[in-house]
Amino acid sequence: MTVHQLQTNPVEFLVEIRIARTSDVDPSQEMPDIRTLRTLAGGVEKTLRQVPGVQVLQNDWFAESPEVKLEIDPDRAILAGISNHDVAASTTAAMSGTAVTTLREGKLQIPAIARLRATERAQLSDIQDPYVYSSQGTQKVPLRTVSKVVNQMVTAHIRRQEHFRTIGVHAHPQPGVLASQVLKKARP
Repeated sequence: MTVHQLQTNPVEFLVEIRIARTSDVDPSQEMPDIRTLRTLAGGVEKTLRQVPGVQVLQNDWFAESPEVKLEIDPDRAILAGISNHDVAASTTAAMSGTAVTTLREGKLQIPAIARLRATERAQLSDIQDPYVYSSQGTQKVPLRTVSKVVNQMVTAHIRRQEHFRTIGVHAHPQPGVLASQVLKKARP
């Protein structure tokens, strides 16, 4: 947690270096662009870390966070007669539940939700155990035959400035050290 002194001027960070990709980028190359910006920001952070007088150092994209994604193999799904919608509906029903009916008790209406038992959905590895039912036929297949679980690290918070991805590296100098002194030492 970073505590800031209440400021009367609009300067939020005394030292801020922004790195942006300002040229047109191929949309299929989004991840390398993010990786490049993170690498450049890491270099700036490393340089600022070596400057005496820097107290707090951070970037505004923060650390990457883990993401678990269910990837559907479209060829296998088509051969099994299963659509992406069928997979989404089956996994949502298994994990979050789906309303199957409404019970009435006087004026009170209580939705009845069907889903897997808590012990069956407690582990992330259990996501591929349920069956997927086809909405177009009578087929049912285990989810693991048409999909796989992919673990990856993703940037959850990407800032943009004038429509371009921009990562800001922020530094707070120690009391008595001016921002200009930090930048003068870091610039070379």
